[in-house]
Amino acid sequence: MGLGADDNGAEVHAGDTFGSGGEFSKTLWRCKVTIPKSVKIGGKRYKVCVSKTNEMYTLGEIDYDKRVINIYTKTKARKIPKSEQQVVFWHEVVHGILEEIKPKLSKDEQFVQGMAEHLVDVFKSARF
Repeated sequence: MGLGADDNGAEVHAGDTFGSGGEFSKTLWRCKVTIPKSVKIGGKRYKVCVSKTNEMYTLGEIDYDKRVINIYTKTKARKIPKSEQQVVFWHEVVHGILEEIKPKLSKDEQFVQGMAEHLVDVFKSARF
């Protein structure tokens, strides 16, 4: 299950990089979840930085050594909508969780993306 499709109809995911002209579907993931300033993963505090990047297509990344999760608002290629930033945040959190409990699984992008998509779906559909 992907997050959308690029201009050519190819399935895309939050952690994916896009080729030239790739565009994330603007109608997907209307999620009202605020990105926090920090989170604890496996008892370790990670700072969450929301900023621009000079990278062309990277939407986010996690640095386990520095304990930082970077979520990008703009790349060299395009501006990243807030709803997409939220999905990227959860994608990186799943990487962090898996790195703590099963590092090999943390490298499985398909699994990580599936977990992130389901988490976003849970938060989108939650009733309080």
